[in-house]
Amino acid sequence: IGFGSDKTWRIHPAFDFQTTYDSNVNREPPGQRNEDIIFRYIPSIEIIRKGSQLEALLGYEMNFEEYLRDSDQNAFNHIARTSIKYARHKLKANLDETFSWIRAYPSSEQSERRTILINEVKPEIQYRITPKFSVSSIYRNYLFQYKESALEEYSYDVNDIGGRLYYHFTPKLDFYVQGSATMIDYFESAFFNSHGYSILAG
Repeated sequence: IGFGSDKTWRIHPAFDFQTTYDSNVNREPPGQRNEDIIFRYIPSIEIIRKGSQLEALLGYEMNFEEYLRDSDQNAFNHIARTSIKYARHKLKANLDETFSWIRAYPSSEQSERRTILINEVKPEIQYRITPKFSVSSIYRNYLFQYKESALEEYSYDVNDIGGRLYYHFTPKLDFYVQGSATMIDYFESAFFNSHGYSILAG
Protein backbone atom coordinates (compact mmCIF):
# COMPACT_ATOMS: atom_id res chain seq x y z
CA ILE A 1 0.00 0.00 0.00
CA GLY A 2 1.41 3.40 -0.87
CA PHE A 3 2.60 5.58 -3.71
CA GLY A 4 6.10 5.52 -5.14
CA SER A 5 9.29 3.91 -3.90
CA ASP A 6 9.44 6.18 -0.83
CA LYS A 7 6.15 4.88 0.60
CA THR A 8 6.31 1.12 0.26
CA TRP A 9 4.46 -0.93 2.87
CA ARG A 10 4.77 -4.69 3.02
CA ILE A 11 3.12 -7.36 5.16
CA HIS A 12 5.22 -10.43 6.03
CA PRO A 13 3.33 -13.36 7.61
CA ALA A 14 5.45 -16.32 8.72
CA PHE A 15 5.21 -19.63 10.55
CA ASP A 16 7.95 -21.58 12.29
CA PHE A 17 7.76 -25.08 13.83
CA GLN A 18 10.41 -26.43 16.18
CA THR A 19 10.87 -29.75 17.98
CA THR A 20 13.09 -30.25 21.02
CA TYR A 21 13.90 -33.38 23.00
CA ASP A 22 15.04 -32.63 26.56
CA SER A 23 16.27 -35.48 28.76
CA ASN A 24 15.86 -33.48 31.97
CA VAL A 25 13.29 -30.72 31.55
CA ASN A 26 13.27 -29.51 35.16
CA ARG A 27 17.00 -30.08 35.77
CA GLU A 28 16.56 -32.82 38.36
CA PRO A 29 19.54 -34.01 40.50
CA PRO A 30 21.93 -36.63 39.06
CA GLY A 31 20.33 -40.04 38.76
CA GLN A 32 16.85 -38.65 38.10
CA ARG A 33 15.39 -37.92 34.69
CA ASN A 34 12.37 -35.95 33.59
CA GLU A 35 12.39 -36.23 29.82
CA ASP A 36 9.92 -34.73 27.40
CA ILE A 37 9.43 -33.76 23.76
CA ILE A 38 8.50 -30.14 23.21
CA PHE A 39 6.73 -28.78 20.13
CA ARG A 40 6.84 -25.04 19.40
CA TYR A 41 4.34 -23.44 17.02
CA ILE A 42 5.39 -19.88 16.13
CA PRO A 43 3.12 -17.81 13.86
CA SER A 44 4.24 -14.22 13.32
CA ILE A 45 3.50 -11.14 11.24
CA GLU A 46 5.46 -8.00 10.38
CA ILE A 47 4.38 -4.73 8.80
CA ILE A 48 7.39 -3.02 7.20
CA ARG A 49 7.91 0.32 5.52
CA LYS A 50 11.18 1.26 3.82
CA GLY A 51 11.87 4.72 2.46
CA SER A 52 14.75 7.07 1.83
CA GLN A 53 14.00 9.01 5.04
CA LEU A 54 11.61 6.92 7.13
CA GLU A 55 11.73 3.21 7.93
CA ALA A 56 9.28 1.48 10.24
CA LEU A 57 8.67 -2.06 11.46
CA LEU A 58 5.85 -3.43 13.58
CA GLY A 59 5.96 -7.13 14.40
CA TYR A 60 4.16 -9.66 16.58
CA GLU A 61 5.10 -13.27 17.36
CA MET A 62 3.11 -15.86 19.30
CA ASN A 63 5.01 -18.88 20.57
CA PHE A 64 3.00 -21.86 21.84
CA GLU A 65 5.02 -24.57 23.64
CA GLU A 66 3.42 -28.01 23.81
CA TYR A 67 4.87 -30.66 26.16
CA LEU A 68 3.83 -34.14 25.05
CA ARG A 69 4.23 -35.81 28.48
CA ASP A 70 3.44 -32.98 30.87
CA SER A 71 0.66 -30.82 29.46
CA ASP A 72 0.68 -28.65 32.60
CA GLN A 73 3.86 -27.10 31.24
CA ASN A 74 2.15 -25.89 28.05
CA ALA A 75 2.38 -22.13 27.65
CA PHE A 76 1.85 -19.21 25.31
CA ASN A 77 4.63 -16.63 24.85
CA HIS A 78 4.11 -13.27 23.17
CA ILE A 79 6.75 -10.98 21.63
CA ALA A 80 6.05 -7.60 20.00
CA ARG A 81 8.68 -5.51 18.20
CA THR A 82 8.66 -1.90 17.04
CA SER A 83 11.39 -0.08 15.12
CA ILE A 84 11.40 3.44 13.67
CA LYS A 85 14.33 5.01 11.80
CA TYR A 86 14.48 8.54 10.44
CA ALA A 87 17.36 9.98 8.40
CA ARG A 88 17.73 13.46 6.97
CA HIS A 89 20.95 15.10 5.83
CA LYS A 90 23.46 14.64 8.68
CA LEU A 91 20.97 13.55 11.35
CA LYS A 92 19.69 10.04 12.07
CA ALA A 93 17.30 8.92 14.80
CA ASN A 94 16.46 5.33 15.73
CA LEU A 95 13.98 3.90 18.23
CA ASP A 96 13.72 0.15 18.89
CA GLU A 97 11.44 -1.55 21.40
CA THR A 98 10.88 -5.23 22.18
CA PHE A 99 8.08 -6.32 24.55
CA SER A 100 7.92 -9.94 25.74
CA TRP A 101 5.36 -11.75 27.90
CA ILE A 102 6.78 -15.23 28.49
CA ARG A 103 6.55 -18.24 30.79
CA ALA A 104 9.92 -19.18 32.28
CA TYR A 105 11.00 -22.79 32.71
CA PRO A 106 10.50 -24.28 36.18
CA SER A 107 13.63 -24.80 38.22
CA SER A 108 12.59 -28.14 39.72
CA GLU A 109 9.89 -30.83 39.61
CA GLN A 110 7.98 -29.09 42.41
CA SER A 111 8.16 -25.54 41.05
CA GLU A 112 5.78 -23.92 38.59
CA ARG A 113 6.43 -21.91 35.46
CA ARG A 114 6.74 -18.21 36.21
CA THR A 115 5.29 -15.38 34.15
CA ILE A 116 7.88 -12.78 33.16
CA LEU A 117 7.43 -9.39 31.54
CA ILE A 118 10.44 -8.03 29.62
CA ASN A 119 10.54 -4.67 27.89
CA GLU A 120 13.61 -3.18 26.17
CA VAL A 121 13.74 0.33 24.67
CA LYS A 122 16.79 1.61 22.75
CA PRO A 123 16.74 5.13 21.27
CA GLU A 124 19.77 6.59 19.45
CA ILE A 125 20.41 10.00 17.90
CA GLN A 126 23.35 10.12 15.48
CA TYR A 127 25.00 13.15 13.86
CA ARG A 128 27.55 12.99 11.05
CA ILE A 129 30.31 15.49 11.77
CA THR A 130 32.46 14.60 8.72
CA PRO A 131 31.98 12.24 5.75
CA LYS A 132 33.92 9.57 7.69
CA PHE A 133 32.92 10.16 11.34
CA SER A 134 29.64 10.32 13.27
CA VAL A 135 28.84 10.67 16.96
CA SER A 136 25.69 9.55 18.72
CA SER A 137 24.00 9.57 22.09
CA ILE A 138 22.60 6.20 23.14
CA TYR A 139 20.25 4.99 25.86
CA ARG A 140 18.88 1.58 26.81
CA ASN A 141 16.18 0.71 29.31
CA TYR A 142 15.68 -2.98 30.13
CA LEU A 143 12.83 -4.01 32.42
CA PHE A 144 12.71 -7.57 33.83
CA GLN A 145 9.66 -8.18 36.01
CA TYR A 146 8.20 -11.30 37.64
CA LYS A 147 4.42 -11.08 37.69
CA GLU A 148 4.03 -13.39 40.72
CA SER A 149 4.22 -11.42 43.97
CA ALA A 150 6.44 -14.02 45.65
CA LEU A 151 9.26 -13.24 43.22
CA GLU A 152 8.68 -9.50 42.90
CA GLU A 153 11.85 -8.71 44.84
CA TYR A 154 13.93 -10.25 42.03
CA SER A 155 12.50 -7.87 39.41
CA TYR A 156 14.88 -5.19 38.23
CA ASP A 157 15.38 -2.26 35.87
CA VAL A 158 18.56 -1.56 33.86
CA ASN A 159 19.54 1.83 32.45
CA ASP A 160 22.51 2.25 30.08
CA ILE A 161 23.54 5.81 29.18
CA GLY A 162 26.45 6.60 26.88
CA GLY A 163 27.69 7.50 23.44
CA ARG A 164 29.26 6.08 20.28
CA LEU A 165 31.86 7.18 17.77
CA TYR A 166 31.37 5.76 14.27
CA TYR A 167 33.94 5.42 11.51
CA HIS A 168 32.29 4.92 8.11
CA PHE A 169 34.82 2.65 6.43
CA THR A 170 32.68 2.03 3.34
CA PRO A 171 29.07 2.92 2.44
CA LYS A 172 28.00 -0.48 3.85
CA LEU A 173 30.53 -1.03 6.65
CA ASP A 174 30.91 0.95 9.90
CA PHE A 175 33.23 0.53 12.88
CA TYR A 176 32.32 1.98 16.26
CA VAL A 177 33.56 2.48 19.81
CA GLN A 178 31.01 2.85 22.58
CA GLY A 179 31.25 3.90 26.22
CA SER A 180 28.35 3.70 28.64
CA ALA A 181 27.42 3.73 32.31
CA THR A 182 25.08 1.03 33.64
CA MET A 183 22.71 1.29 36.60
CA ILE A 184 20.76 -1.77 37.83
CA ASP A 185 17.95 -1.09 40.29
CA TYR A 186 15.91 -3.84 41.96
CA PHE A 187 12.26 -3.19 42.73
CA GLU A 188 12.05 -4.20 46.38
CA SER A 189 15.53 -3.82 47.85
CA ALA A 190 18.52 -1.61 47.13
CA PHE A 191 20.81 -4.34 48.51
CA PHE A 192 21.19 -5.92 45.04
CA ASN A 193 21.59 -2.63 43.16
CA SER A 194 24.79 -2.15 41.18
CA HIS A 195 26.50 0.42 38.97
CA GLY A 196 29.23 -0.06 36.40
CA TYR A 197 30.84 1.05 33.16
CA SER A 198 31.59 -0.61 29.85
CA ILE A 199 33.53 0.05 26.66
CA LEU A 200 32.52 -1.83 23.52
CA ALA A 201 33.79 -1.99 19.96
CA GLY A 202 32.13 -3.45 16.91
